[in-house]
Amino acid sequence: MPTREAMLGFDDLIGQNNIKKLLLQMAQSTSMPHAFLFHGPQGVGKRSFAEGFAQLITTCQTKTSSKDHPDIRKYRLEAPSEMHPITTMRELKEETKIPPLEASRRVFIIEDAHKMLATSSNALLKTLEEPASGAIIILLAPSLGELLPTVVSRCCKIAFPPLKKMDITQILIKKLNLAQDQAETLANYSFGSLDRILFDVNEDSKLWEEDLLEILTTFKGSSLEAIQQKLAALEEKVSKDSFEKVYEIILYFIKDLVLLKQGLSPSLLSFKKHEQALRNSADQIKLSCHEMQSICYRIQESHAYHTKLKSALEALLLCFYQE
Repeated sequence: MPTREAMLGFDDLIGQNNIKKLLLQMAQSTSMPHAFLFHGPQGVGKRSFAEGFAQLITTCQTKTSSKDHPDIRKYRLEAPSEMHPITTMRELKEETKIPPLEASRRVFIIEDAHKMLATSSNALLKTLEEPASGAIIILLAPSLGELLPTVVSRCCKIAFPPLKKMDITQILIKKLNLAQDQAETLANYSFGSLDRILFDVNEDSKLWEEDLLEILTTFKGSSLEAIQQKLAALEEKVSKDSFEKVYEIILYFIKDLVLLKQGLSPSLLSFKKHEQALRNSADQIKLSCHEMQSICYRIQESHAYHTKLKSALEALLLCFYQE
């Protein structure tokens, strides 16, 4: 569904300096690609930079500082399917034919562009193959491999790497009004992604998040048989599309343990209501943040090669809580 709303301006963006310079050059150029693909992991600035770039393009042409520009459209996933339906992509095609209201270009931002059915992707492809004059389309996706190769080939691809610690520190000071030392400590355990700190669990994860957290924090006081039964029940609840989210939550869990070990304020926890259970785990797990993170990534990689979720998490827990 298309939306129009207030967004951050280009000058407000922090981090990704090379990308910022590149986009600024493109905005000032007389020629510009009609389609962009911003790709990279969550929490590294793709959405903010798409919004800021859209503001830059339109305000450069209108000389206005409006944060709610009529020539900017954002397309988000449709509920309840959490996909981009073909009707939306057809609507986008028709929208691109409408002349700009104020600027000389209109900008269309498609969030989670990888979440399309084949029919939706083909509808978008037709729009990219026959670009309307004055229309700029920006697709946001985690990786190139999750989109049709024909769609990827018609876009100017810009890869967003993990954010630098110093940039995350600045963002945390600005967004959360943290002291410098608090922001620096949090940035050390952000894994290059702001989302690792500004936790926002999706609706699907809420169905099994509590179960996963219980397993993570009660492993030491439970028998292996009881844990295996809980893991089997968890595996039944988690869809294959959500396996990656399991490991994201484990990374948030690691971050919370480190915060408690560092003696920082519990208000910074991702799972605040589990503070006492997290403190118990922080006392029981003797590994460093780097060691826990390495184990998580290694187990996740093995899981990608057809290891069952139950077996993967059991191995992770045994490594975390080793004597």
